[in-house]
Amino acid sequence: YIRRRLTIIYPAFFLSLLLKVTYAPGKNLFEWAMLPLHALLMQSWLPICTQPEPGSVSCSPWLFNGEAWFLSVLVVFWLFLRPLAEFFRRRSLRFSAATLLCCWLFSFVFQVLGRQ
Repeated sequence: YIRRRLTIIYPAFFLSLLLKVTYAPGKNLFEWAMLPLHALLMQSWLPICTQPEPGSVSCSPWLFNGEAWFLSVLVVFWLFLRPLAEFFRRRSLRFSAATLLCCWLFSFVFQVLGRQ
């Protein structure tokens, strides 16, 4: 499933990454250290940030090809879709609804913490 999807998307992504790296002047050590995460489509799995100078922040998902963070998220989705679908298929509707409600309530935690 994942291999089929990546054979369509990954060559175009890798070409765009090569072009970005080729024409990326002035990258620092942190940015070059994040290149393997980009090559493996893992840049949004570990969103590592640094502050190279006061007032600016550099985060790993957007260093080389900022639009490719979405592909990285898709890989996570593809990895977990079938196991989670199978898990919830074997559970009751009540359990699935309760899990969905808990996830929805959990999404408010960060909004509440962000206001304090």
